[in-house]
Amino acid sequence: MTSVNISYLQGILHRREPSAHKGDFGRGLLIAGCREMCGAAILAARASLRSGIGLLHVHAAASIYDCLQAAVPEAMVQRDARHNDHFADEHLNIEKFDAVALGPGLGQGPDQGRAIHALLHQNASFQKPMVIDADALNILASQQDWLHLLGPHCILTPHPKEFERLIQSSQKLNYDERLEKGIAFAQNTKYILSLKAPKPLLFSRMENITSIQAEIRAWQPAAAAMF
Repeated sequence: MTSVNISYLQGILHRREPSAHKGDFGRGLLIAGCREMCGAAILAARASLRSGIGLLHVHAAASIYDCLQAAVPEAMVQRDARHNDHFADEHLNIEKFDAVALGPGLGQGPDQGRAIHALLHQNASFQKPMVIDADALNILASQQDWLHLLGPHCILTPHPKEFERLIQSSQKLNYDERLEKGIAFAQNTKYILSLKAPKPLLFSRMENITSIQAEIRAWQPAAAAMF
């Protein structure tokens, strides 16, 4: 098991040059939020910026445009072309982006499902790094035949209940069972699995388990509200 701690991160995070600018640090696309869940898009956008991305574009429902732009002024927000209240654009082009994240607060209606399916088909050609979270994960769990569209740079980020849905488990899994199932899932697929927990676990075919050693203290109250 690889442990992610400060020493590990210091070895992979490089110091930025004083002359660097935002164009040097990548262009990302976040697809998040709907009329009822603007907050999820705001939190995800702020987290994306905190990661160090240079240019962040957020694709969101027109009904949350003002709220999102006011809360995250650094982001470039674009309205969905098909629906006022949720993600529905099946022709959204991701070619110019270096990475894509989707799912927080999207909702799980048929429009979102069709748009996500089209996006995954498109990315099967582009092979962009892609983070799939929240509602996008739940849609994916209900459409198991879409999993073959995911490339090796896709990262799935389920909390325990979403993971149970993803692997179609009929029972609640304890920590040891999630560990066992996570290893099996990673070995049988080509993408990366990040299981949310106080100390998150990351699984991939290349590296069985990576453990983040710093405890995420906000997880416990958040998890209590989820289940």
